[in-house]
Amino acid sequence: MDERLLTKIAVLYYLDGHGQREIGHRLGISTATVSRALERARKKGIVDIKINNNYSGNSKLETELEEYFGLQECIIVPDFTEERNTKQALGHELSQWLLRIADGDSVIGVSWGNTLYGCVNNMPQVELSPSLRIVPMIGGLGNKSTPFYTNSIASVMAEKTGGVGYVLNAPAILSTSDSRQAFETENHIQDIHKLWKEIDIALVSISGVTEDSSLVRYELLSKEELQQLQTDGAFGAINFNFFSRDGRPVSTSLDQRIINIGWDQLDSIRQLAVLAFGGKKIEPIAAYCSNGRSPVLFTDLSTALGLKEYCSR
Repeated sequence: MDERLLTKIAVLYYLDGHGQREIGHRLGISTATVSRALERARKKGIVDIKINNNYSGNSKLETELEEYFGLQECIIVPDFTEERNTKQALGHELSQWLLRIADGDSVIGVSWGNTLYGCVNNMPQVELSPSLRIVPMIGGLGNKSTPFYTNSIASVMAEKTGGVGYVLNAPAILSTSDSRQAFETENHIQDIHKLWKEIDIALVSISGVTEDSSLVRYELLSKEELQQLQTDGAFGAINFNFFSRDGRPVSTSLDQRIINIGWDQLDSIRQLAVLAFGGKKIEPIAAYCSNGRSPVLFTDLSTALGLKEYCSR
């Protein structure tokens, strides 16, 4: 168990007064593991009369955001000048989280995005289980070869964890709803659909619905389609599912043309990790988390402080 998690458990127990069983339920670990962690924190000198660790300030902020938004967990990394260093730190924390959450029977669903790819690509090697399965949650986006599309992320995740990666050989956005229905009758797509029902861990990022968002920057949507989404009330997107400023799902003209995991399945996944950071992501993150959902949020300190300020408005 890494030092950040030892510190967080110590803060929850010694400073915030939560019981060991409650902490275990909150973090997805057993009460016995919490007890061992507290003992290890004492032996390492993290716990004395007070908690002495660089992560302790973040632990307090993590708890504040968890309580305000109802997050299952919030994991904050320090700020870095270079974005790649932030992704490396998030990748490390992601690997530690997977080590305590995933088991040999887990099916991990992955979405798409530059941030998600950067975090997964910067994960250290963690041997989880050869029976672990990693499956794309959306079809291919655009017509250019880039590493941050879902099939690439699934492949990298499989290499990092020693699991089995699957490929979804279908475009995400079809020209008509009939084209989508035709694709979804294929045996390959049906097999992926079956795996979608088994996903118990999902990794996603968040996009805004603006002209400078990744949706437009990578030419995944035309400006006309973007304007229509905004007219429909879309404020943000997760796995190409759109939500409003208050976090409610938004029905759009694209819904019947997309091959992806939709809202019903997405909201039922046991452990859903959102990896997102940056000033432009603050409001979309807050909107998504404000509608009774309980994701695990991975972010950096500046974004977390921005979310705290958002809470106080």
